Amino acid sequence: MYGNILQLHFVSKSQYQLVKKSLLLVLLLLFGSISKGQNCATNAGVDQTICYGDVLTLTGSSSNPLATVPWVEWIQVTGPTNSIINTPNAYALITGGLSTNTTVSKLGPGTYVFKLSSACSIDTAIDFVRVVVRATPVSLAGTNINLCTTAPIVLGANSLVSGATGTWSATSGSFSNVNSPTATYTPIAGVTATLTWTTSQGTCQDQSTMQVSVIGGPTVDAGSDIVL
Repeated sequence: MYGNILQLHFVSKSQYQLVKKSLLLVLLLLFGSISKGQNCATNAGVDQTICYGDVLTLTGSSSNPLATVPWVEWIQVTGPTNSIINTPNAYALITGGLSTNTTVSKLGPGTYVFKLSSACSIDTAIDFVRVVVRATPVSLAGTNINLCTTAPIVLGANSLVSGATGTWSATSGSFSNVNSPTATYTPIAGVTATLTWTTSQGTCQDQSTMQVSVIGGPTVDAGSDIVL
């Protein structure tokens, strides 16, 4: 009798922006397969996962027929930081179409979406690719140590973030627990050992080193025995 009742829900500006960005990302991923503009197609390549600090390589392609003058463009659509696309208009003519290849730097940890556009005979074809950048756990082994004896010492590498693992290795000596940042290390007399602390999270790794030297103490001589 009364039909549907219209209900209004008020949200904050920040909530609206979050919903807007989420919907945009969903639409990009759902409809970001090979895109056609008139009678040509563009492919931005497969989704990728890399480690923080790595250089990202984006590779795409576009089929004929193209515009009279080949034209392509890579741009960043979403992501936590503004990346640098080193050659956003790079292309190479190949038999039957056009292939693009560019590198991207200045990527912080997080999820990014990049768009590839290319000119067709009349219109423009576009496609999207998603890139996940994983954080790399930092490795800080500690400072160099000089010892007078081979007594065991407690190491002081940096603690691990959630989900990361650490492993000690050395050119000589032994550890009480190779996976503990505060492991007890036993050196060998007269040897300078290089200790390596390797941190890992997934396929992302970082390493740092320190040295432990046993230089020995002063020589003490009480003299010859005396008979009284």
